[in-house]
Amino acid sequence: MVQARATFAIRRNPQSPSGYLLLRDGIPLDDISPPQALLAALDTAITAAAVMALDGHYILVHAGAVAYADQGVLLPAPAGHGKSTLVAGLLAAGFQYLSDEVAVFDPHTHHLLPFAKSLAIKHGGAAALAELYPGLASGVPRLHDGREEVWYLPPPTRAWPAGPVPLRYVIQPEYAPATPTRLVSMRRTDGLAGVVQQACRLPAHGAAGFGSLVAAVRETECYALTVGELGSAIDHLLRLLDG
Repeated sequence: MVQARATFAIRRNPQSPSGYLLLRDGIPLDDISPPQALLAALDTAITAAAVMALDGHYILVHAGAVAYADQGVLLPAPAGHGKSTLVAGLLAAGFQYLSDEVAVFDPHTHHLLPFAKSLAIKHGGAAALAELYPGLASGVPRLHDGREEVWYLPPPTRAWPAGPVPLRYVIQPEYAPATPTRLVSMRRTDGLAGVVQQACRLPAHGAAGFGSLVAAVRETECYALTVGELGSAIDHLLRLLDG
């Protein structure tokens, strides 16, 4: 188990009447304005601290991650591909929550570990999730990077897994509105390439780290998921994992 300590604080900026200072262990990290950006800035800082603590022990991937019937599902994709929205939809359908942004892969066991944080849902995602989470869009949005509105969605209590789960599926999602939802089988080499592209600081883990990813993906099924409509995407994945 990795343990790290960091203390964060938010204080008024004496040099800016409408601004705030975000501090880690007493050291200023950022000057934040307006107040609506405070929560997102704090979330980003805590996530960054957790990533730094985990990085030397695990391979971190820019990906969503869920579990279903003790099967780990990795959803690697760049920003803007609908990972958080898809993960939130899957949680409502009974999946368990591992991450909406940073997937934690153990190179020794080939298991995925939970990365505990609220999901950050953007404007388009909030609209897509309105029926599944009726109170989401009526909540107070926060400003990410001082510009983009996000809604924070705590995962349901029942969605937390009991522990790490073995990686069994690599599914690369892409949000493409007004197109048919499709789930298409991929070669494992293409699935591996998608994971490697989204891996954080993979070279620092050396040949052993890369080899562990190769070995893990060799034991998975790999797919490309085009998400035209959230409900149909959830149905596709339920049929796949129930089959």
